[in-house]
Amino acid sequence: MDSPTRPHRTLSLKWQVAIIFGLVLAITYGLISLVSYLHFEAQLAQQRLEFHQEQQRILSGLSQASSQKLMQLVETLPLLDNPQADTSDSVAQLGERLRRHWGQLQLTWELQLAQIYSADGQLIETLGGP
Repeated sequence: MDSPTRPHRTLSLKWQVAIIFGLVLAITYGLISLVSYLHFEAQLAQQRLEFHQEQQRILSGLSQASSQKLMQLVETLPLLDNPQADTSDSVAQLGERLRRHWGQLQLTWELQLAQIYSADGQLIETLGGP
């Protein structure tokens, strides 16, 4: 008994080449995409690190500037060691202290002008000038 033979199906050569070419093309594009993704991830990590370092430098500078200003404030506190009520005597004492330490105030706080006013807004004394 002969059994009916089924014809063996094969793809033609042009279909085999087209499938292989398509697979190679898909793998190539996939690898290029993967390499690009990894490159951009590394670049993003580097930019993030640089950004954080820059922010850290800025914060460090601001902290040092604040520390410097606090030290300057501590230096000027002895000038105001005897605060009193707003009397003409205390205003005169404040004016005398400011005149005595005007050079230090100009250097420390970069002052060019200081004015003393009474409680009602009257100009009492002016130190320095424009």
